[in-house]
Amino acid sequence: AEFELVDLLDYKLPVLDEAYPASLGNYTQPHTQAWAEKIASLDGFVIVTPEYNRSVPGALKNAIDYLYAEWNN
Repeated sequence: AEFELVDLLDYKLPVLDEAYPASLGNYTQPHTQAWAEKIASLDGFVIVTPEYNRSVPGALKNAIDYLYAEWNN
């Protein structure tokens, strides 16, 4: 198995700024395209994050919401 650390700080994702829903896959922003390419290249995920207000931090939720198909399967 190969492992890779993916840090959200490397992708500088602002608060969701795409014109279309992620489910359409029509990404127009360069930062979204780079994020989608990275996530699509991986087979599995282990997310390590602190708890914030009994949930995940907003930055992680934002990063997850940027994509749709890339998280499937």
